[in-house]
Amino acid sequence: MLVRGKGKKERLLPLHPIVLPIFHDYKETLLEQQKHYSEPIFYNQKNKPLNPVGIPFPTYYS
Repeated sequence: MLVRGKGKKERLLPLHPIVLPIFHDYKETLLEQQKHYSEPIFYNQKNKPLNPVGIPFPTYYS
């Protein structure tokens, strides 16, 4: 998947094939203005753009 980041830089985002249909289904739920390249794709529970701080990482215990 090709994504645009800061400064409109294009980056190739490798996704597992199982994720693509899920992403396309999610994309269909977005409003038309949310599909613009300058808008975030994912939002948190407060309807704010998702950022790395809002993504939980698994904690592994030995």
